[in-house]
This record gives sequence, C-alpha cells and structure tokens, in this order.
Amino acid sequence: MQNQKNKRRISSDSEHLESLPSFSVPIRPSELARKLLIKGESWREFEKMRAEVLSEIGPQTEIENILCEKIISATWKMRRAMIVEKNLLNKENEITFEEKHPDPWSPPGRKRIRNIDRVNMQSPEVQNLLQYQIELEKALQKALERLRRLRSDQNNGKNEQK
Repeated sequence: MQNQKNKRRISSDSEHLESLPSFSVPIRPSELARKLLIKGESWREFEKMRAEVLSEIGPQTEIENILCEKIISATWKMRRAMIVEKNLLNKENEITFEEKHPDPWSPPGRKRIRNIDRVNMQSPEVQNLLQYQIELEKALQKALERLRRLRSDQNNGKNEQK
C-alpha cells in the first residue's frame, strides 16, 4: 500500500518536473540584473544563478515569479555581503607598513603572524554587515515560506476539486 503511494507520488513529481519550463542564461542582462547589480559584478554569473533558481523552483504564476525574484535578490545580496565581509576582515588583518618595514635603528620587534585574532569583530562596520546578513537571511526565509505556503494552498485546492 505504502509502496503504491510512493510510486504515484514519484511519477507525479517527475511529470511535474517535465512540465516545468527550462530556463537558460539570456544573451543580455535581465531587468532584475539591471536593477540589482553594481559595478564589477558579473551579469553572466547573476543570470546563471537566476536561471538555476528559476529552473529549480519552476514558477507557474505571477505571484510565484515575484517570490522567485525576491529569493534571487536576497541570494545575490547575501553572496555580495559575504564578499564584502571577506574583504573587510582581510583589510583589518593586513600587516601594516611599519610591521613590514621596521625602523633599522630601533630594536627588532616581535614577528607578528597574520591571523584572525587581529580582527576587531566589534567594529561598527563588521557589526553592520552582520546585521545586514541576518536581515537578508530573514527575507530569504520569508520568501521561501510564502512560496511553500502558496504551493501548499494550490495543491490543497486541486485535491479538493478531484
């Protein structure tokens, strides 16, 4: 009995996946890319990520398209925030000019090894960035939950019609 239910579910899932449109990377940046990308970011990378998200989610209605755009936007901004975080922490971790080129007339200083201990995690820049990442993650979770709820409601409506 359980086996038959699983077979039906697997076949309906595969039929559903086959019915979804396939998304490819466009030749030009999409409208979302033009709104979201900043100088130095690759629109091809963005469009590749966008196509992957769209093909995985497979939006079927305009509301699902809007939720997908929110998911794509939050995902791209989280990626950007990680790069900014890395650059910020690396900048704080740099060896200073004085450490690289000590005064030859002064006694030799202790050799400092570049490490994360030097980074000030309580600096306002790092704290603002961490708060921004938390907000992006909340936005992503909210959009995913809305999409799940919308699909669940649609499936319940189809089941009631049968």
